Amino acid sequence: MKAALTAASIIIIRAASFFEFRNVTVVVSYFDPLSEEGHATNKLRSRIRVRGEHVFGRMTQMAMDPLRTIGLVRAHRHNALSHFVYNMDRTALLRRWISK
Repeated sequence: MKAALTAASIIIIRAASFFEFRNVTVVVSYFDPLSEEGHATNKLRSRIRVRGEHVFGRMTQMAMDPLRTIGLVRAHRHNALSHFVYNMDRTALLRRWISK
């Protein structure tokens, strides 16, 4: 088994012993290097994904994610105000960057 392990492998070994009980789990993951096409595709997807994740992450930091309303009108109002406040926050950040 040691011959099958390479430098690109991640090995997680967890061992727990309690009296006579011994449980050892070995998980081995092999990562194949990506082709140039796969690398370019991942780069494009990550650029799109990171922009969306940062928006929702910032909204979570400002506690805008819990939606506890009854009715579509109130839910729509909550989302509209949350997006408005996020846009104001983003505008203030960009103005600070520009003024430097």
